[in-house]
Amino acid sequence: MSLKIAVIGAGAWGTALAISASREGTGHHVQLWTRDPVAAKELQSQRSNQRYLPGVRFPSSLQCLSSPLPELAGWAQQHDLLVIGTPMSALRSMLTTLKDVQVPVAWLCKGFEAGSLGVESGAMPHEVCRQVAPRLQAGALSGPSFAMEVATAQPTALVAASAHAKVRQLLVDAFHSASLRVYANEDIVGVEVGGAVKNVLAIVAIARWACCWRKAWTCSKRFNLWGMWLKGFTARVPWSNAHRPWGLKCPLHKPLWLCSMAS
Repeated sequence: MSLKIAVIGAGAWGTALAISASREGTGHHVQLWTRDPVAAKELQSQRSNQRYLPGVRFPSSLQCLSSPLPELAGWAQQHDLLVIGTPMSALRSMLTTLKDVQVPVAWLCKGFEAGSLGVESGAMPHEVCRQVAPRLQAGALSGPSFAMEVATAQPTALVAASAHAKVRQLLVDAFHSASLRVYANEDIVGVEVGGAVKNVLAIVAIARWACCWRKAWTCSKRFNLWGMWLKGFTARVPWSNAHRPWGLKCPLHKPLWLCSMAS
């Protein structure tokens, strides 16, 4: 199924998905829009986004362009699917601009809206859409992924979340491929909350991991037991799992050995 896809916003994530959807064999016609005409000309001539995705070449079918903001809605109406790749801070203004289009819309941004004059903080993307563009058929495309992985066709998975079946199916048809798996889900609240808190949970997990290693290092320094055993053991045993005696395959012995060296 060939689709006309418009990606609004030439940041890392918007560019990566535009590259993915326009690869040879997809049959899609993809246009990447940026509000800066100079940036659009550079993207089109250089055939890469050196600022956000250095070294990744654009497929030949990907077109980069710009247009005045008042003309954006008319241009967007010519497509089958609109993908908003702006940050969360710009979502409200972009949805306001596109509120009357009849084309399904999806956003890529994650997080909660910051408060501003006349706007309370804490709104999720679908709540912002409900406030400023309630008639749009809209949804979210999110998941545990990185822009560079998508741009370079590494195995990745995303979730297309929307209350509208048409939006979910269009997102699957537009981006599902051999390297990028897109799964449909009706739970847009759960998907957006997961996208918003994943980085917080990652920081907590790393902090917990660091605390554990701090304790291990303290014990090593206090008793020097790990240090004496691991220094002698690792000096004679190759790093390969296949050559370790007693079937020792613990991946943590090397960091423990390094901790013991510090003592």
